Amino acid sequence: RAGTRALYLAATLGGQRRVFRLQFAALAPRGGLLEAGRLAAGGPVLVSDSGDNVTAGAYGDLTLVLQEALALPQIGPVVVCNIIAPETVRACLAAGEGARVSVELGAEHLSAPRTALRVEGVVEACGERLAPVASHHVQGPTGPWARVRFGHATATFHARRLQLTTPGQHEAM
Repeated sequence: RAGTRALYLAATLGGQRRVFRLQFAALAPRGGLLEAGRLAAGGPVLVSDSGDNVTAGAYGDLTLVLQEALALPQIGPVVVCNIIAPETVRACLAAGEGARVSVELGAEHLSAPRTALRVEGVVEACGERLAPVASHHVQGPTGPWARVRFGHATATFHARRLQLTTPGQHEAM
């Protein structure tokens, strides 16, 4: 009985395989950000760096999307979450909330490409551990983190890999 049911499901899903496809564009960072800026008139837009996505096993250390966002002030406010950069976090914790910091985006890239851009920003928030928000807990130890505003772009940096998977986690960022 179970085998018959499994064959039925396989045939049914196999017949619908053309429906199961990506429903969005895959673009280079600049093109993706410009498209997101165009779409943002209707509300927030999520852009994912599929090449550096920690939920897919990547390290999460690249600042390429943030660097592109900084070069595109016309796209409006941007938030880039979850960049793994322990030295940047340490500098922000030492400076404290409200302080101006100078950081070199890309200096901590473990993976290629190694790009570097020195920028100044303001530490909006930081801590030794990301606090839970509302009814959502961040699973597991989060470690030190910082949120920094660079003009029209805000980024969160973390001392260790963290998978952000719930709305509450993104709200905390």
